[in-house]
Amino acid sequence: MTGQRAKKKGLPVGSPFRYSITGAKTMATMRLFWAVTLPKDVRDRLAIVQSSFRKLPLDVKWVEVENFHLTLRFLGDTDRAMVDSLLAVAKERLGELLPFTLILRGVGVFPSLRQPRVLWVGVERALPLFNLHHLLEEALRQLGFPPEAKRFSPHITLGRFRTGANTGLLEEAIKELGTAEVAQVNVIGIALIASELTPKGPVYTPVGRVNFNLAAGQNRSPTSV
Repeated sequence: MTGQRAKKKGLPVGSPFRYSITGAKTMATMRLFWAVTLPKDVRDRLAIVQSSFRKLPLDVKWVEVENFHLTLRFLGDTDRAMVDSLLAVAKERLGELLPFTLILRGVGVFPSLRQPRVLWVGVERALPLFNLHHLLEEALRQLGFPPEAKRFSPHITLGRFRTGANTGLLEEAIKELGTAEVAQVNVIGIALIASELTPKGPVYTPVGRVNFNLAAGQNRSPTSV
């Protein structure tokens, strides 16, 4: 289902387009993931939260504001020829879902304050989101993708720690922000995104989109993604 990794002259190592050892173009792969994208006003609010931590002496690789998103499922290197099938089966499974609202709230770290690796903004538990994830997993299994190994834990990544952090300082900053609501997002569909790894960080390019039942959600909030 996924292509073999191999270097090919003229292609950057981090490119989403890779080739098999034979060099056949039919085996080109893309580094893909499914996500809920976020409108600019929501990304701007997340940037304000991120700025509170940027001021601190933390060794963190910060996510660029335009790259904020909610990952639903990382697929990794996937045959480029699979894109149409991925979009078709997702549309079949998800096309009749109704739009729903997500509340972004609170800040935390994975896996723990003692060993922080990821700084995130949380997503208030919403059954429609978990139903979406479940249906997406079913769609992927239909195409032969193995089940995701780790439990789905929705969040928006603000940054990734390069080294450990001053636990007391980090804990104080997190407590100061508390569990206040950061933003609300009306989700009307999901995007299939290609990730190109570069020395300056990942570059995300949408390659397709699956919308929900928009006719049933016409009267919802205009902050939609």
